[in-house]
Amino acid sequence: MDFDPDTEPAPGGPGTRRMDAVSVAPKERELYPPPREQWVYDSTTKQNLRKGLTPFPTPEQGRRLFVAARSNAPPIAPYAASGATAATATALATTLLPGIGRSCPREPDRTLGTVAKAADRLDEVLEIANEEAGGRLVFYNVQFTEANGTDAAPAVEAVIESFAPDGSDGPGFTRGDLDLIAHRRQP
Repeated sequence: MDFDPDTEPAPGGPGTRRMDAVSVAPKERELYPPPREQWVYDSTTKQNLRKGLTPFPTPEQGRRLFVAARSNAPPIAPYAASGATAATATALATTLLPGIGRSCPREPDRTLGTVAKAADRLDEVLEIANEEAGGRLVFYNVQFTEANGTDAAPAVEAVIESFAPDGSDGPGFTRGDLDLIAHRRQP
């Protein structure tokens, strides 16, 4: 969250250090610390999360969002101890999957470097963030099952493990805020 310069021993100073020449030049030109308001601290996970374009509602706003989203939904309590499917997102998947599918062939170049490197990592699940799909920004997990073609024209087969709204299309919550939302009674 801040400039992290390289240092070297300062001449004539007992144990003191100074920024080296490589760090001095950027510090004096373009680098400024990022604005603190662009970060949110999650006290539960002890992580600093970059907000970017993602809105972070307050716990009360989040509770209202969750209540509104569940207003016409059937109760899920009967499914808690079963393996039965409680709901599907078939309509949403139908809308988003073509865009996700178009983004997959870009991943060997963007994330892995080459088609050959993608073929070496077929057992890994990749996390893809801020990808446009069906007019929305999404985050998704993908596992490539085949990686063929050339670097200029990759051809991949993949399994989409999960997807969710991302960036400005989906609110963000810290783990602590989600815990607060979960423990508040619905009206």
